Amino acid sequence: MGRPKGTQNLITRTLKEALEESFNRLGGVEWLLKLAETDPGTYARLLIKLLPTKIDAEVNYAELTDEQRLARFDALLERARARRIGSNPGSDA
Repeated sequence: MGRPKGTQNLITRTLKEALEESFNRLGGVEWLLKLAETDPGTYARLLIKLLPTKIDAEVNYAELTDEQRLARFDALLERARARRIGSNPGSDA
């Protein structure tokens, strides 16, 4: 019984909608740019929230160049971000 797995409860959904509306009213991207300039610590903490807390991967980097290692790391981060966004329907971040 109850709501289907993964469905947000009313309070969570309402809060997310309110946060999105307030973000848009504050100026959206322009507001974030201003925040980055005036309070880089807070901006950095927001960025950290976008990073996955765990990446489950097994990779042998011994034979790769530094450029190949960086490209693989970037690809892993993108996949993790895509999974995180996919697990939060209606979310862009």
